[in-house]
Amino acid sequence: MEKSANSVPDVERHRGNEHREVFESCSHNTSFAETCAACVLESRARQPVWEVLPELMRVGKFEREGDGPECAIRLDGSEYELRMLRSNDQGSVDEVQEMMEEAFGREEIDPIEVLKAGIDGKLLDGSRDVARYRFYAARDKSGKIQSIYAGGLLRMIEPALADEAVFMGAYGITRPESRRLGLARELYISSMMQAAADAHSQGRVFSMIVGECTASSERAWNSVGRRRVYVETASNQYYELPYLQPALDFNRETGLPTEGAGAAPEHIMVHFLNGGPDKARISAAIQRMYRWCNTWPQGVFKSEVAYDAHVHYVAKLHEDFNSFMQTNGSLLLLSAKEREQLRAAGTEIIEYTEADHDN
Repeated sequence: MEKSANSVPDVERHRGNEHREVFESCSHNTSFAETCAACVLESRARQPVWEVLPELMRVGKFEREGDGPECAIRLDGSEYELRMLRSNDQGSVDEVQEMMEEAFGREEIDPIEVLKAGIDGKLLDGSRDVARYRFYAARDKSGKIQSIYAGGLLRMIEPALADEAVFMGAYGITRPESRRLGLARELYISSMMQAAADAHSQGRVFSMIVGECTASSERAWNSVGRRRVYVETASNQYYELPYLQPALDFNRETGLPTEGAGAAPEHIMVHFLNGGPDKARISAAIQRMYRWCNTWPQGVFKSEVAYDAHVHYVAKLHEDFNSFMQTNGSLLLLSAKEREQLRAAGTEIIEYTEADHDN
């Protein structure tokens, strides 16, 4: 199960103050609420994720009946439909909301109105958000959703990376009776196809995937190309980057985390689709996650002083993360198996054990 950084209880789901650049349709006049087959097709020649997707599909258990993200998949007589969630499909939205509440706890999940707004790329007040939440669901023959995967494509905000976009993974949930079948993998593939089409429609390169992940789910994400990030701290010694998920609730009077809320250590995993490990892109991706998921807008707070304190709190977490990364040596992306191999060869690998709270 992939971790999420996306819960803002009791308020509109604001993700920073950059609520722009979400258009209604692509160049083919297909609404962004739908999947554009033409954008998917055109993205194949321009988006680097298509260099890894064929292999992911080849080694998957299922046979996909179609070339796009929305299709039927079959395995040993079982059949599932992979479809992107639409906000006006109330039954499916209700079912997804129930799955998330059951998996994460109702107190950790935004109200259903926020879910629907996010799918449409909007905030609750109707203003545009910087991205759309893309939910893909696998439905069995009886019509029951068995697995979901969600995330959003975010443009990089560093000027030097302005023509690039990063996909932030958010939720991955599979019902107990359908685990280990490979459904989440198929939804992940569909989500990557969708992200490629979205990046193409925006005129950007989908260059990187990032997400918080639990220790127990690491090997599953390794299998689709994602790895933990380590930095050289001494000769033949690598330390996993210490990443903190910001607090999920803030005092509107002070701008600081509410009592009992605080930053949580998490494992961060990345997949570079365009080039090798790059500190600038990792820093920009984490900054983007923090601004989208954890930075509330000024209007939520009671004063400008409170808002400034809130922005400083989130910015300081990014500053500390970036400082540790930049002041140490070269980066190394490692899967669980690769770490075992390096340790056997005598390399010291130091894990960020504070993030192992799901064990």
